[in-house]
Amino acid sequence: MPELRRIITERFAMKNTMGYGINALLDFDQPADVLAHLVVGSEGTLTFVSSAVFRTVPVQKHVATGLLTAPSLQAATAMLPGVVQGGFAAVELLDARSLLTAQQLAGSPQEIAAPDVQDHAAPLVEQRVPVAWGGSDGLRRPWSPGAAGRGPPSRTFGDNGTSIGA
Repeated sequence: MPELRRIITERFAMKNTMGYGINALLDFDQPADVLAHLVVGSEGTLTFVSSAVFRTVPVQKHVATGLLTAPSLQAATAMLPGVVQGGFAAVELLDARSLLTAQQLAGSPQEIAAPDVQDHAAPLVEQRVPVAWGGSDGLRRPWSPGAAGRGPPSRTFGDNGTSIGA
């Protein structure tokens, strides 16, 4: 084995555009990394993956989402420390282009479809809880709930990240 390692290291120290990066067999431990570095740039190579294993997270039964709108990307990023402290399970930052695209989707909720988007940005937050309690719909919420049964309200934030309305 040491002799094979020496030969590969010597002959395939540099990958050229005409062949495989055989040195990937020595440079990486994870199969996906080996495969990616072995065939990328190998002209005429067809790679087929016959199976894959995905490590996923469990889907919680009780999930609530909220859209926190801000007048600018700067204002949206200013509120992120508070969002992180809020302990949300997931946060996705939607810029103005993303919001405009979402407005064009059939069935877009009113909170997304209604605003006149200019330079706006909006963190979309998700809260997951293992058990239901509180509220007319049974969801636990760390934020102030909207009208009974409607779920968390959308919030609007100013340039400094402070809330200026629901």
